[in-house]
Amino acid sequence: MAAIHYKRVAIGTVAGGVAWMIWEVVWTMVWAGLFFESPEKAMKVGGEARYGMGVHYGVWFPTMFLLSGTVAWLYAAARSALGPGPKTALLIGCSVGFAAGFPATFFVTNWLPVDRLIPLHWAVDLWGGCILAALLAGWLYKE
Repeated sequence: MAAIHYKRVAIGTVAGGVAWMIWEVVWTMVWAGLFFESPEKAMKVGGEARYGMGVHYGVWFPTMFLLSGTVAWLYAAARSALGPGPKTALLIGCSVGFAAGFPATFFVTNWLPVDRLIPLHWAVDLWGGCILAALLAGWLYKE
């Protein structure tokens, strides 16, 4: 089994995190444009935010970088068993995206009085971001 090249994992983490932030903004704007009057209304579930947007994004963006690092590391670790390339990166991205996005959004859809489009947006956002970060990390990773 080959050793993990952590400098390349760090590069994949940063690149994947930046790509994820771009995906986040574009996906939210597209989603809001399709189904809601404005991005602000699209994200309003029930009243005012508990913590405010500054705290929200102060936690959200670093969390996306942590998930990006997780998929970069998992890709590097899985290369020896599954082989290098986009197929392995896609598998890692889909798996982590499912784990990150499905359970909570299914709970919200089932138990909270919100439109089902809002949790669907969250699930696609997390799934798409994980896949994008994994594919980018896989493309940048070299032994």
